[in-house]
Amino acid sequence: MNFNRCIEKFVPYKTAGTEGKICLNKNESPFDMPECMKERILEKIRSISFNRYPDTDSTGLRKKVSEKTGISEDMIIAGSGSDALISEIMHLFDGSHIVTFTPTFSMYSFYAKRMGIKVVEIPLDKNFNIPDFDLNIIRNAHSVFIPNPSNPTGNLFDDAKIKNIIETGVPVVLDEAYWEFTGKESLGLLDEYENLIILRTFSKAMGLSGLRIGLGFANRKIMDRWFSIKSPYNLNAVSELMAIEMLENQAMINENIAFINSEKKRIYEEFSDISYESAANFILMKVDAFDFLFENGILVQKFDGRLEKHIRVYCRKQSGKRFFHIQTQRIFCRCEYFGKNGHEISKKSMYHRCVSFKLP
Repeated sequence: MNFNRCIEKFVPYKTAGTEGKICLNKNESPFDMPECMKERILEKIRSISFNRYPDTDSTGLRKKVSEKTGISEDMIIAGSGSDALISEIMHLFDGSHIVTFTPTFSMYSFYAKRMGIKVVEIPLDKNFNIPDFDLNIIRNAHSVFIPNPSNPTGNLFDDAKIKNIIETGVPVVLDEAYWEFTGKESLGLLDEYENLIILRTFSKAMGLSGLRIGLGFANRKIMDRWFSIKSPYNLNAVSELMAIEMLENQAMINENIAFINSEKKRIYEEFSDISYESAANFILMKVDAFDFLFENGILVQKFDGRLEKHIRVYCRKQSGKRFFHIQTQRIFCRCEYFGKNGHEISKKSMYHRCVSFKLP
């Protein structure tokens, strides 16, 4: 057998063991769909013929999204999570390389390398913003990927910097997986720029990570090509039904978003010396605490490279007390804390902030 040389160095995607752990590493919603909604949907599911393929174009969901956003149905595509849409985008354009701004979402490079497409990484500046750089780097690119808000740093990028990149004419993928937590979105730019693609997901604010539902928005020129290469029946009937149900319950989603943003603000204010402000549903912290937290039953996201001594946590109900109790233990049992500016933080100061932190 001759395997594809592009995948010689690939290894299976795995996460640390989750059994018995409080999981704060996946940026999921802490809110499951209410039981009353599940019961109502179960009645609708009974009407689905499981022996039949679903609508190949997810017409019902695209129609509902169009009603909510004002974007024409023929400018919307649905798929099995935004990951699947990213994979399809790699087949859409010519070009020897994609461009990313690091640190960034790892799946951009994963799907590019799987296709044999080179990845050119432009480091973010010291404040995790898009730096000034020579736009010639991207002029012949396959595409440019920009998560906004950024993952894993959580900040919003400067609008002018993003527009400068779009105006090169190179395909630009603006990944708005966390847009609901800031209210800032870019759908209005689709009529202005024919090279723009916007991605969204039902895995974060909508709380449907387990159903894998993603959306793509672009002008008709791109969509005509995109629909010609997408897999048929690429979103199952149950996922489509659940997505439509969530879109019809926006008030509940808004309440959940408000709770997450409130908790995020409280955590940041208590730990601003080691935390970065975030426009997403998570907080990046400059503290080397992964191993200690894992040993004590809490799983957070760790990184390598530039973010080696950082962790990322998302806001989860009823996990705050245990998380910060362990942080307090760590102060007195293991090592020193250092703030974002590299200065040592007083143990006494950190202790008082930890023990005084209370959930509502």
